[in-house]
Amino acid sequence: MSTLADELRQPAAPSTFRVLLPPGWAQHQPNEEGRQKLAESIRARFKQAGRPDLDVKLSFMLNRQWTALGRMGAVALYLPTEDTEVPMPMTVVAVPYTVKAGETLDADVRKRARGPVETYDLPFSRVYRWIETQNNVNSEAGASARSISYLYPVPGRNPTRGMLLATSILHLQSGESDEMLESLTTLSDAIAETFRWK
Repeated sequence: MSTLADELRQPAAPSTFRVLLPPGWAQHQPNEEGRQKLAESIRARFKQAGRPDLDVKLSFMLNRQWTALGRMGAVALYLPTEDTEVPMPMTVVAVPYTVKAGETLDADVRKRARGPVETYDLPFSRVYRWIETQNNVNSEAGASARSISYLYPVPGRNPTRGMLLATSILHLQSGESDEMLESLTTLSDAIAETFRWK
C-alpha cells in the first residue's frame, strides 16, 4: 500500500502530447476557428479543381463532422490538407479517455472496443489497439469505413485516463481500394507510433 509520501514523490501526470505528421498533413483545432480555416482550405481546393458547386455539400458535411467532434470531446483533428497524387480519405482525431467508475483501464477498454484488442508495451507506454468496420456508410452501398483506435494510458500506476487516437478511413469495396485501405492502415499505425506524452 502506498503512503502519502510515495504519492507525493510520483511525477505529475502529463496533460499534453505530441504527434508527428506526414508531409502535407496538418492539425486543426476542433473549434469554430478551426472549422472555418479547414472550410476555406477545402473550398479553395474545390475552386482550383473547377468544382465550386460542391461548396454547399461541403459546408453541410463539415458542420456535421464538427458537431460530432464536439460531442466526442475531441482536442485535435489531423488530416491531409495539401494536394497529393492520390487522395487520402483519412482523418485522425485525438480524444481524452476516462475510465468508467469502478473499472480498471484494461477492462474498460475491452468492453468499449466490442471486439479483439491488441496491446503493445512500448518503451514509453503501453498502447491498446483495435479495429472496427462499418459497411454501407451514409446508406451508400459498397462504401465502408475502417476505424482504428489507439489508446495511450497516462503514465503511472493504475491509470484511469488516457488519450485516444481514432483513425477513420473511408473506402469502396474493390480490389484497388482494398490495397489503398491496407496502405492507409499502415500510415495510421506509423502516425500513432509517434505519439508521446509531454
